[in-house]
Parts: sequence; structure tokens; C-alpha cells
Amino acid sequence: MKKFLLSVVLSFILFSPVFAKSEPNDTKETASKIEFNNNVWESGARSLSEYSDKDYYKYEYNENTQFEIRVKNTGNYMIKTSEGLIKAQEEDIFFVTRDGSGEYIFLVMAQEYSDSYFNNYEIKVIEKKQSGSGLNEPENDTQETAPLIQFTNNVWESGPEELSHLLDRDYYKYTYTQTIQFKFIVKNTGKYMINTSEGYVKAGNERVFIINREGAGENFLSVSSQGYYLPYSNSYEIKLVDMTPSSTKENQEDAEQGSEIELSNSMDSVQKKSVVKRIMKFKDIKTENKFYNAVDYVYSNGIVDGYEDETFKTENAINRAEFTKIIMTSSSFENQIESCNNDVYAFPDTKGTWMAKYVCVAKQNGIIKGYANGQFKPGKTIQLSEALKIMFKVYSIDAGDSQDGDAWFTPYYRTAENNNLLAGVEKNAAKELTRGEAVQLIYNMRGYIEK
Repeated sequence: MKKFLLSVVLSFILFSPVFAKSEPNDTKETASKIEFNNNVWESGARSLSEYSDKDYYKYEYNENTQFEIRVKNTGNYMIKTSEGLIKAQEEDIFFVTRDGSGEYIFLVMAQEYSDSYFNNYEIKVIEKKQSGSGLNEPENDTQETAPLIQFTNNVWESGPEELSHLLDRDYYKYTYTQTIQFKFIVKNTGKYMINTSEGYVKAGNERVFIINREGAGENFLSVSSQGYYLPYSNSYEIKLVDMTPSSTKENQEDAEQGSEIELSNSMDSVQKKSVVKRIMKFKDIKTENKFYNAVDYVYSNGIVDGYEDETFKTENAINRAEFTKIIMTSSSFENQIESCNNDVYAFPDTKGTWMAKYVCVAKQNGIIKGYANGQFKPGKTIQLSEALKIMFKVYSIDAGDSQDGDAWFTPYYRTAENNNLLAGVEKNAAKELTRGEAVQLIYNMRGYIEK
């Protein structure tokens, strides 16, 4: 009898399935809370006990903060984090910036499958709060404390200025009582790329932006850091030139007749066309509209016209045909629109329609292929993932190679997110775009520096 019982026990031990022990941080709700000690937290040795295991970590912030997250993969399998992949026996560093207050969830999980999966790792998080980073300059760190720009002989110059830490942002306020137009000239005299309210400026470079404002009001220009370098300090200079005519009447005449202005644009290698500047006049686009700058850009540069009732309707959905028209019109491919052979490059569901010539050029240049059934489905609302792929092809941007487990759109989405091309757009690859988000993407793209 004893031998029989022993045999049963051994059989249970040998042939029962092996379950990983339940760990308290397997869900977001039970995430391990990161408690900083002198702005540093270390996990010590941690492990993923099976392929389906997920470890969640939560940290809270109460002001603008940057987190430096170091993950060391000490195991034999690749692991995946909420910020990126890490190969076996390698270490990587991620930088996460958060504004205001809230909480952030950091995830570590398996990436490579194995029946006997077990993988060790370690995490170190360094907290860098704005209040403790470099020189805190309250005189222009917020819109409320922004200095007022005052022109002298139609010119204002900032003199040498500095971004003193990674989270530094300098604001400048200007007011206007009539429709205005001015040049915003930014000279980056530092060694790192900087970001402005109008676009990026590479280290050692100067860019000129044309800004139009209608009616009366106030608005802000801003300059901030772009990238993660420690220790951080970057110098710059700003110059504004008021190009507004002496009277509103003269200004309106110029707007109607148009004056040819050479655009300083990071996409000069792609977009090489003369543009007649227009003063934006959409009734539903006020300066407080979050898409104001984007709509202003695409309208003033002749990319879009809006509706007949002089509205733009930023919240309306945009379909595949409409987006294709906008993106092709904003690029150097515009020169091919009227001459494209629709008999050769048309889709069955676009031939003979208003959209045919725009879709024709896109297909001719390998930018779009359509669906497996040969159709383009022009009336289908375009998704963010589709829009990004089209834009990257139009502007010849290398999105890099796919990694194991990536969806078809991941390289485009990842590159866009890493280069701030999704600013102002909901970060969801399956998101169906609105007209406002579509022009925001184009507005963001104009500031992208091609590598």
C-alpha cells in the first residue's frame, strides 16, 4: 500500500503541469510602486517566470519630470518593455518625459517563446524634476510670464538666449490689432536640435518661418529642447520681422493679389515650388483652435481651400481620396498631377472622378497600391497608420526595418513617434483621422529634418 501511495505522489509531481508562481505585479492594478531614494530607484534582480508573465511598475510625478530608465537584460531571451525591445545580455536606456502631474506605467514582458521560459532582468530609474534641473528661469518658462515682444522699426531681436536644461521651454508673447504677417527667424547657435512652436531647427542652422494672424488677439512663440543629452545646455537667437503693410486695406489687397515668398522649409529637397501666400480666413478657425497653426500653414501655402462657406471643419472625417489629394498637392509630385496617364494608373473606383488625377500620381510613383481586389476605396476614412505610410513614401523617409512581432505599420508609427511627428494627433495607429489631424500631420512633417 505504501509503495502504491508513493507511486501516486511521484506521478503527480512528475507529470502535473508546472505553474509559474503568481506575482503581485502581473497587472496594472497591482503594479509595483516605484519609490525614489535621492531621485533613484533600483529593482534589484527580477525575473519573468514564464512566457506569458508580465511585470508592471508604476511611478507618480507632480511636476514636469524626465525619467531615465535603464533596463539590463541578464537572461537568455529577448524581452520587451513599454519603451522598446532589449536583446539577451544587453542593456538599454529609455527617456520618458511627463508634464504636469499623474502616473506612468512601465511594463516588462517576454518577447521570444520557449516551453521552459525563464528570464532575469534589472531596472534602474533616475528621476529628473524640472525644479531641480539646471537653471529654472521663471521669467519666461510659462505663457503667464512670457515677455511681450515689442517691435522697433518693424524688427525685434531676442539677443543670445539659452535652454538651460532638458525640460526648459522659453515663451514669447505678441499681440496684434489687425491682420499681420511676420518672419520668425530662429538661429540655433548650440550643438543640439531644438524645437519651436513653428518647427524644428538643427544645430548650427537657421530657419525662417512665415506666420500669419487674422483680426486682433495675442499668441505665443516657444523654443524648447529636442532630444536627450546630459548635461544639457543649448543657445539660440530669435529675430522677428513685421511684414504687415501700413494699413489693413493694403494688407487685404496684398492677400488678394498674393506676393511670392520663398519658403524656408526642412522639406526643400522634396517640396520645390513657388507659393503665393494667402491670409487664412476660415470662420470656424480661431487662434485658440488647437489646429490653428496647421490649418494656417496648409491654407496659406495653397495646399487646401476649405469649404465654400469659408469653413474648414477640423472635426470632420477625412477619407483616403481627400488625404491623397492634400499630400500630393503639398509635395514635388504636384507637377505631375495634370499629366498623369489615368488610363494606365487609375483604379476602377476612381477613374473619371475628381480624385482620379491625384490618385493616379500616387499610384504611378509607387506611393499607393490599393486593395487586393484592385480597388482604392477612396471614400473610406483614412487611418493614422495608412496616412503615415503614404507620407513616409512621399517624402522618402526611411522608417527602418521591422522587428520580430511588428505589425506592418509599426516602423512608420515608431519613427513618427520618436521624431514628434504625432504631436497634436491621438496616438493610436487604428485612429480614423479628422481633417484637423490630417493637416496637423503635414504641419508636423514640414519640421522634420531628413537624415
